[in-house]
Amino acid sequence: MTTKTYRVVRYERPDDGRVAVYMPDDLRPASDAGGTLSSWFRRVGDRVEMHEPILEAAYEHVDLQMPTPVAGTIVEINVQAGERFANGQQVAVVQPD
Repeated sequence: MTTKTYRVVRYERPDDGRVAVYMPDDLRPASDAGGTLSSWFRRVGDRVEMHEPILEAAYEHVDLQMPTPVAGTIVEINVQAGERFANGQQVAVVQPD
């Protein structure tokens, strides 16, 4: 299986200034049903740098690492290691520096 680093991260910045990070929803034909979150490289409370990989996810034909879109602190993790996720699902929230 090939591991790739996904470079374009979908995120939103709501009014509170935090950044919500989403799994990609454009990996077809990798999997229309989503994948499994293999592991987190960081935990809630950990500081991350911009573009630092924060998780690894497994799809049917490819594994990928997701980078964080901003430098800051992880304040929320919404999908735990070993759990399945849907394409486009929010997986984490980062409080920017």
